[in-house]
Amino acid sequence: MEDVTRKAVMQLLRDGHVILQVEDSKRVMYFEVFSWQPGYFNTAESIEFNTVEGIDITAFLSTNAAMYHNYQQFAAAYSQFIEENPVIRCEFTRDAKWYKWQMSTETASPKRR
Repeated sequence: MEDVTRKAVMQLLRDGHVILQVEDSKRVMYFEVFSWQPGYFNTAESIEFNTVEGIDITAFLSTNAAMYHNYQQFAAAYSQFIEENPVIRCEFTRDAKWYKWQMSTETASPKRR
């Protein structure tokens, strides 16, 4: 993940969003996650799929990630993008590399030993 994209994703996580990053050999896609179902087997197609329902935010991050440091502008642009784009259901094979990003529910940092 590019550094500016990573910082933009971290800003979204701080705001309580859950982000799914999916990679294949050609591209990286990002989703605002509303529903997530890892690995189910489709017997008709003999393929295992992961399923995400959410909004594809790949285009938003590619054009707006650099403004993450201006919190109000970034948050307003993200909210508008979320309002204007449809919720989709995306299924991808279990072989694709994916990362589900969300803030920890822990309120304090773990102690170092």
